[in-house]
Amino acid sequence: MMRSLRRALAAGAPALLAAFALAWSAAAAEGEVAVPKLTGHVIDQTATLDRAQAAALEADLADFERARGSQVVVLLVPTTGTETIEDFAGRVTDAWQLDGDGDDYDLWVLGPAGFHRHITGRATPHAAAPEVDVAYVRGDLEIAMHNRGVEPIELVLRANAYTAEEHHVVVPAGQDRVRRWSLERSAHWYDLTVEARGLPGFRRRFAGRVETGRDSLSDPAMGGPARGEPG
Repeated sequence: MMRSLRRALAAGAPALLAAFALAWSAAAAEGEVAVPKLTGHVIDQTATLDRAQAAALEADLADFERARGSQVVVLLVPTTGTETIEDFAGRVTDAWQLDGDGDDYDLWVLGPAGFHRHITGRATPHAAAPEVDVAYVRGDLEIAMHNRGVEPIELVLRANAYTAEEHHVVVPAGQDRVRRWSLERSAHWYDLTVEARGLPGFRRRFAGRVETGRDSLSDPAMGGPARGEPG
């Protein structure tokens, strides 16, 4: 996690970057988990970082904010309760109201087993209002693409690893489209990015592994350069 954050800082994260590293507890809490108060650049409710690591990261993020003008906060929580990680991250972002450049947002969610979500875009309204969700269905991914706007939008689904798949899906105004993404040949690991034609900056990256209850294999794409991020 520390290496991933430092790579993002070195690259100069635009506008707003919030990172959520989730260290799962043995039993998930029931109901909605309260959003922690924003007390600094590093909020660790899991004791993942020792005092020296937390202080060093706090200093790095404070320096980054002074140099770039962008706020970065790292939140580590033991559970998101009954909410999905994306829904909990959305509530945290809304509650904290971090300042950024214009209406840009840049959200990272990091978790165990390679779990990675990177969500970027602009908060300003657009005639097309796309959003993307993923669910685990019988060892595969089910990608739900929504359009709550008044114009159709073309979404491009592109694999970053394991396969060379690329799909173009047009989602009409006010409708949804669902596509199944097979993980049989990747030992149930996945890494893909969804972008929207005509919406610069809109990007949803999903990576991780679907647990099936069977013996797992190490990530076949482990090592090498970072994938799936804009150059």
